[in-house]
Amino acid sequence: MEIVRFDEAAAVPVSQFGSDFKIGPLVGPGARIRVQVMHVAAGGNIGFHRAASRQLLAIVAGSGWVTGDDRVRRPIGVAKAAVWQAGEGHELGSDLGLTAICVEGEFDVAATDAP
Repeated sequence: MEIVRFDEAAAVPVSQFGSDFKIGPLVGPGARIRVQVMHVAAGGNIGFHRAASRQLLAIVAGSGWVTGDDRVRRPIGVAKAAVWQAGEGHELGSDLGLTAICVEGEFDVAATDAP
């Protein structure tokens, strides 16, 4: 067994697209998917950009908002996830801060639709 860390101190800052968050990879190169932890501080954001591949962002702590191509803000919190298709524009922001797990690549979503 191996114990790994993915706290905010182990993540690196990202500022592309006007973003203000930290990211820490959970799987290494060669994987068919990429899994990362996103740390968005209070007032932080992930700026509007196009998804390079299918992307699922699952909130594990805190809350915020997400958009798609329409740029309409939708609230999102713990135990909810946003899924974007490759090429879809999207962004995220948080007034109070949040932590999320991001999965990118080719995968099926098995979770149920949110109400």
